[in-house]
Amino acid sequence: MLSSPLLNEPPLPSGRGGCRLEAGFTLVELVVVMLLMAVLATVGLGRFADRQPFAVQSLADQLVSGVRSAQAMAMAQRRDVYLKLTASPPALAVCLDAGCSQPVAPPGGDGQWLTETQELQFSAGPSFSFAASGAPSFASALSVQVQSTSGGATARTVTIEPVSGHARVQ
Repeated sequence: MLSSPLLNEPPLPSGRGGCRLEAGFTLVELVVVMLLMAVLATVGLGRFADRQPFAVQSLADQLVSGVRSAQAMAMAQRRDVYLKLTASPPALAVCLDAGCSQPVAPPGGDGQWLTETQELQFSAGPSFSFAASGAPSFASALSVQVQSTSGGATARTVTIEPVSGHARVQ
């Protein structure tokens, strides 16, 4: 058997100073990443802990949806449809008569046109109607502000246009 000088040589070192390189993270890298994640979680949770802005937006969207549904109902059934808003606690009633003795169930059928009403209110509680043509009963734009009862800075305004009856959140 022939011996080769290359077979008897020790393997070459793969790291500095003859040490083998290991895959992984150092303790310092792990601690730095954990600290960064803790700071980001603290900042992020503070933003999402206050649920009030989301509740105000949700109630405003529900009001717009209810108004649009009532207008569509008036045009589809070719009859006047009446809406009654209650300021606090916020409520929407859709009726087939001005006295609201014939309330209309919402599309979901659960009896409530608005949910998410805890600690919220409307700035006003107007009553109005949509004619069979879909035209609202008021001559100038109707604005209803959705706000927190605790007086938070977050508020949304729902505006209903006078001629078209188009409702939108501002």
